Amino acid sequence: MSYNPKSNYVDDARIPLRATYHNVNKYPQRDFYMKPRVVDSVSCRQMFLRSYTFSKKETVLKRTKKCLKRAKKKVVARRWRKRQCAVVLRRVKTASWTAVSAVFRRFLCCTVM
Repeated sequence: MSYNPKSNYVDDARIPLRATYHNVNKYPQRDFYMKPRVVDSVSCRQMFLRSYTFSKKETVLKRTKKCLKRAKKKVVARRWRKRQCAVVLRRVKTASWTAVSAVFRRFLCCTVM
């Protein structure tokens, strides 16, 4: 009785015939021991698309608008930071003033009595 494992793979519908992206990268150490025999068009296309940098054609007007939007966002963020800083300083000043006035009141209470 001879056993042919390849014939079982042909008959089994559950095993995918093509290598998918998941199966290609499932065992990376496999490539060290076994060289891939079949080049899959899907994996080659994925490797090509990953290496390719996509860019769209933009007119000068669109690039100028994009640049002005970025500059506007920076200015707005800078203003917001300045306002937040001013609010914090104002709170610190009022807190320190109340602390100083409380200390003076305490001393005045001690000296009057």
